[in-house]
Amino acid sequence: MRSMILMLCILAGNAWAEEAASPARQVANSFIEYWNAGDARAARDTEVFTEGFIERRGPDGLPRIMRMMYDDNGNITLHEIISSNDENVRYLASSEKGHWLNVDLDFTPDGRISNFGVNFTQPPAAESDRGLDAAQIAQRLEAHVDRLAAEGKFSGAVLLAKDSEPLFARAYGFADRDSKRPNALDTPINLGSMNKMFTGLAITQLVAQGKLDFDDTVGEHLPDYPNETLREQATLAHLLNHKSGLGSYWNQAYAENKDTLESLADFAALFQDQPLDFAPGEGDQYSNAGPVVLGLIIEKVTGQDYYDYIREHIYAPAGMVNSDHYDKFENLSGKATGYMMPEEGGELMSNQQDLGRIGSAAGGGYASANDLLRFAQALYDGSLIDEQHREIMTTYKVPFPDGGGYAYLYMDGRINGQRFVGHNGGAPGINAEFAHFPELGYTLVVLANQDRAASPIAGQARAWIGHSADAQR
Repeated sequence: MRSMILMLCILAGNAWAEEAASPARQVANSFIEYWNAGDARAARDTEVFTEGFIERRGPDGLPRIMRMMYDDNGNITLHEIISSNDENVRYLASSEKGHWLNVDLDFTPDGRISNFGVNFTQPPAAESDRGLDAAQIAQRLEAHVDRLAAEGKFSGAVLLAKDSEPLFARAYGFADRDSKRPNALDTPINLGSMNKMFTGLAITQLVAQGKLDFDDTVGEHLPDYPNETLREQATLAHLLNHKSGLGSYWNQAYAENKDTLESLADFAALFQDQPLDFAPGEGDQYSNAGPVVLGLIIEKVTGQDYYDYIREHIYAPAGMVNSDHYDKFENLSGKATGYMMPEEGGELMSNQQDLGRIGSAAGGGYASANDLLRFAQALYDGSLIDEQHREIMTTYKVPFPDGGGYAYLYMDGRINGQRFVGHNGGAPGINAEFAHFPELGYTLVVLANQDRAASPIAGQARAWIGHSADAQR
């Protein structure tokens, strides 16, 4: 999501010059220039972004997210274009604070951005990062996280295992800064969107039992769902891979009611009367509303409350004893409080005011680092799902230009050709990463109760694993 200034040294017949002049590269550069503009950004909003995008983000949405990303990274520089066409450009960028970012921009024919995504990613592997054995990766990870924690840049828990045996596992910082209660490997930490994995698994369990089919329409199970287009045209597969046309539920109604939301029906009421952003199957857009509809279908088919179903059919058989969708007002679970940086800077502050009362089928539940290792074991030993349906669920359906893609609420990623399965999550005061490398046997869990503190660590660790000695065999 950042690009410096477009270099104007175009020579006829020069391949680089042709790329530099392409609409995709111009959009990439425009976004980087905008990113690096600081307080001057606002004057360029409508020049860089479409009116529809600005409207969807709300009056404060775009400035807020740009401030957050800039505070985390500083200025950015385009490193490499990964892929591009007439509607999208994806590229790797480096930041002055040492992070690496995947930037994904959709744009219109007039060169304005209609949607974007920015994610921390692994850095390009240096020669010294290649060929490490498991013990060396654990040692590097320990030193890396110890340094970040000492600098106040990480609070949470990190766990690296090989063949289900921990190589490195340590908690850092405070679960509650006021009482000085420390984080532990069993502390429940907010997962953000990582909870989508459990919703995807619940649907797949019901498919395996013959109670659902991925090609079922929403209306087959929710015949009274208000939006006719979604009801009649959207399938479970569309909802699972973000192709339904639904967006997010973080709208004005959510802001006004977040402390009283107690059920998936409450969440659905926030968006179910709104039009879709596109017809089901005709686009893709990361969605938090889609998993809520899936949760309603789980409730309808099973006759159980969504939260009870997840407890009984995922957490319990996996042995996940410190995982749940905890109410933000309860204080018996020992869950960690999230801490975020105020927009004006200064000391980290609690994110409790920003949280809804409870998370949904799209995210906002809690789990401990130890529990997520247990989840990885159960996912692959047959305790939760048979192998055939697990592979259907975790094999990508929406490809990414740089390899791998998005599956049924799971990431099916690639690093140096090595496959990992998992998901991440993030919000103010929340950042979580889970990755299991099924062929290599590594499981990586990084949970942070601090703004965007987990993803850079996970990106570095995944790079070491993807280029490890095990990967070279």
